[in-house]
Amino acid sequence: MLSNLGISLAMAGFLLTACPLISAETTDAQTAPVYLYGVEFTRPSFELKIAKETYEVIQRAIEPRKLIVRNVTTAGLDEAIKKRKADIVIANSGIYRRYLQNGWRDVLTLATGVQPNPDQAVGSLILANKKLGINTIEDLKGHSIALNTPSAFQGTLTIKKELLDRHYDPDTFFSKILYLGINPQKRLEAVRNGEADSTFLSVCYAERHKRKTG
Repeated sequence: MLSNLGISLAMAGFLLTACPLISAETTDAQTAPVYLYGVEFTRPSFELKIAKETYEVIQRAIEPRKLIVRNVTTAGLDEAIKKRKADIVIANSGIYRRYLQNGWRDVLTLATGVQPNPDQAVGSLILANKKLGINTIEDLKGHSIALNTPSAFQGTLTIKKELLDRHYDPDTFFSKILYLGINPQKRLEAVRNGEADSTFLSVCYAERHKRKTG
């Protein structure tokens, strides 16, 4: 529970998704460190100013306990949750939904000027080889696509949901599905070299890339 960490809802607006878990550590609860795990939010290269502010708010709330921030891969986050190493997790909505059965409780959601509505802050952009003349989702039928992982919320499940809404069977819609991991460059390269006819990017990634190159 949130009260176990002494954090008040005055933090609202800072955290993307915070999911407190009761640590299995046997040390004194008044002095044991609080472990915060994240995938993208905690990554230094992400350069998100609000991350530092969030850590500072949590640290003040839990003193004299120390906040330890760990940036891990998705697989590393899986392990941390299964082994109950994490007290707080900051993650996107897709990762949060994956772990509801582990007893997570959503606490706070990040809202910004650019993304004022958290319910409309995540999107997937489907890209296809322009030589194939693909202009709609329906045009992708019978073609191959490169995705990240079978259980990925934004990169796989949202796309399959779009197909279901259009009364297509997502398991037979594509001629082939290649699961190439979370690195978008690998998926883009698969389209460039003809290994796949199409792929997807998160809208956030596309926007960041456009700013850097445009």
